[in-house]
Amino acid sequence: SVVFNGIHLPFTERQDRQASKRPLIVSTGNLNEQKNYERCLEAIALLKDLEFDYWIAGKGKYRLRLEALIGHLNLTDRTKLLGHVDDIPALLQRASIFLNGSLWEGFGLAVVEAMNASLPVVASNVAGLREIVGSDSDGTVLVDPRSPVSIADGLRTLLQNPLLCNRLGNQGFLRSQRFNIEQCVDNYLSLYHRLLGR
Repeated sequence: SVVFNGIHLPFTERQDRQASKRPLIVSTGNLNEQKNYERCLEAIALLKDLEFDYWIAGKGKYRLRLEALIGHLNLTDRTKLLGHVDDIPALLQRASIFLNGSLWEGFGLAVVEAMNASLPVVASNVAGLREIVGSDSDGTVLVDPRSPVSIADGLRTLLQNPLLCNRLGNQGFLRSQRFNIEQCVDNYLSLYHRLLGR
């Protein structure tokens, strides 16, 4: 028996988004090796022909390294390191696309939060995220986190297709409901009752 982790889902209804002339790509998470922001920034640099902004919410020991890379790649006009953000749901409401390029994950909390906000997601094809988004990749474009080209291709697919963004965002919202904390508790209770019944 598998019981999905449960989290508080702030959005109880799908969030409608209008296509933007300058979409906003958002990532959230600590600035460390696991989150793989260096490859993500290299991917962003491959998309200079497109209009968009990229914001990263989080703090950590890689900040100075990432600031230097942003300057080296000439991304200062479209990239922001936001530091700690208290209201992640509000940030996700402003976004157009969510990017998670992690090298590994135990449980992709940030991806569940993004799907719950009806965001289309570009996510690493790694254990801990594949289970979150499902084998059918509902709501998500899976990419190779070690390849900036793969990450860039996934982002380009969404940036150039607002209708696909809308469809994946709706699918992601529906999938996020599997991780509702109340449902998680009910599933555990049901499992315990079955075991005790034996």
